Amino acid sequence: MNVGIALLLSKYFSSQKLKKIDILMLFVFIVSLMLTGKRTLFIIPVLSFALFMVISNIKGKFAKTGGIVLSALSAVFILSMFIPKVANIFDRFMDEENIMALGNRDSLWKYFLLMGEKYPVFGAGFGSYNQFAYDNGLRVGGDRWNFNGHNCYFQIAVELGIVGSVFFLLFAVLSVVLTILAIRRVKNVCDDARICYFSLYIQIMILAYSVTGNPTYSRQIMFIWFFSIGAVLHIARKHNIDIVINKESERRHL
Repeated sequence: MNVGIALLLSKYFSSQKLKKIDILMLFVFIVSLMLTGKRTLFIIPVLSFALFMVISNIKGKFAKTGGIVLSALSAVFILSMFIPKVANIFDRFMDEENIMALGNRDSLWKYFLLMGEKYPVFGAGFGSYNQFAYDNGLRVGGDRWNFNGHNCYFQIAVELGIVGSVFFLLFAVLSVVLTILAIRRVKNVCDDARICYFSLYIQIMILAYSVTGNPTYSRQIMFIWFFSIGAVLHIARKHNIDIVINKESERRHL
């Protein structure tokens, strides 16, 4: 659903138009996402849309944003009258007890502290969390837990240590920066801009979901992440875009 939203938002922000069928599908994707009750997955399109509005060159963007937000809220309100489950996701945001318990993830995260104390610099090795947690008492029905720690940042920090974490964060942050620079540079080249917007959405999706999920431990998700970054690298090479640029060069290209 988020990938579908990424395709449609990237189309809109690169060409500033959507067909009626696109708008219908966007509505279907958003409602379907809300029905899952997953708060982080719902935050992703909201965060992506806000960032796209900031970096885009759409005329009258703030007035359009206001209209879109009001229309969306009205649609959700009306829909929740007929499909009560649509409102479940907002109830979860208001559930203070669930938020404070971190969705019961705190019982998994305590093993990060143990790993961090034991392997601070170079970590215990990528993918070692499940076995470490099992060796230190984590059981689910008497069996080993095989679904990671539901926070990629903590898990990478203890599995790769300080050294590995620095490289991971540099890769993630510089990829986002390069993508934003590419969007600003190719904003008048519709196809290239569309690819860059799509890539930025995917990167935001993975980085945001890493707070409560395990996207960096899924081969399928990692493939689409690397593929989206690779597409931006191709466009950056095509247009001679570099992260290290001076202000005069940036003004010249913008």
